[in-house]
Amino acid sequence: MRAVLGRFDERDAVLALQAHHVAIDGWSMQLIMRDLVTAYSARAGRGAAPADVAQYREYSAWQKADLGEESLAAAREYWRAKLHGARMLGVPVGRRRPEDATPVFAVHRFVFDAELTSALLTAARNGRSSPFMVLLAAYNLLLRDTTGDADIVIPTITFGRGHPRFDDTVGPFFNFVPLRTDLTGCETVRDVLARTRATCIEAQTHEIPFAHILAEAPELMETFGDDGVAVCAFQAFQNGPNGGRMGSVEYTELRRRVLFQSTGSDIPDGALWTMEIDPSGEIFGCVRYDRNEFDQSGPAGLVERFERLLRRVVTTPDSAV
Repeated sequence: MRAVLGRFDERDAVLALQAHHVAIDGWSMQLIMRDLVTAYSARAGRGAAPADVAQYREYSAWQKADLGEESLAAAREYWRAKLHGARMLGVPVGRRRPEDATPVFAVHRFVFDAELTSALLTAARNGRSSPFMVLLAAYNLLLRDTTGDADIVIPTITFGRGHPRFDDTVGPFFNFVPLRTDLTGCETVRDVLARTRATCIEAQTHEIPFAHILAEAPELMETFGDDGVAVCAFQAFQNGPNGGRMGSVEYTELRRRVLFQSTGSDIPDGALWTMEIDPSGEIFGCVRYDRNEFDQSGPAGLVERFERLLRRVVTTPDSAV
């Protein structure tokens, strides 16, 4: 982690922190903010220092022991069968990236209103699903309509912590999990929801570190070698309360971001969809993409179509697909 303090005067300053994703995840940022404020208050004599927590190396040891040989073998067998013949599905790019081009990742941001968010949460409850499952059903329909392929294989990023003992531990706990949903034969939106829900439950039940999954399906990642398409990972979170107070210090997170960002943080090859369901009642989303492959109209158009499909999924589940 790198820290830079920008001081405007004796009382006003900004502390900027930079860390690599191989060292932290999104949950860790909340922990770091909390611990910084706690330590700052303790330094001023207004509270105790941050408590000791389990370290990442302890998690690594726990995960290896928790998997066990039998459960790991059973999970690998599941993924071997589930991903037989599978390839990650990519969407056509707007233009092919030159071989010598350096990736420049832009961020297209969007907000879904409270009415749509409320309908999403209601549909999830009625269908005994998580909001992620409902969002993924709409995304599966988007990819089917965009590519013409009914065999949808996309990557998602999971929480990955696995045990409450490590809820306060800083580290890269996220896991990369492929989700394969075959929409062949689905006649209604409700059918798509059911297939998507089953995919998610199976994947969660058999989740193991991605390295083990890839060992059973090494051809899964071949799509990344095709410069005519971009593999789009899809993730969704439900945000907790925004910020807090430590002694006399208050802090909040800027979540409702809506402005296009021409240069953002790096991501793996392809694109990354992120949806954040906020307690404010809205959904904050973004698509990160390589400007060498898309101009802004590409992701913007996909988001518009996704929103229309999501409204169909949550309001008319018996409509034909």
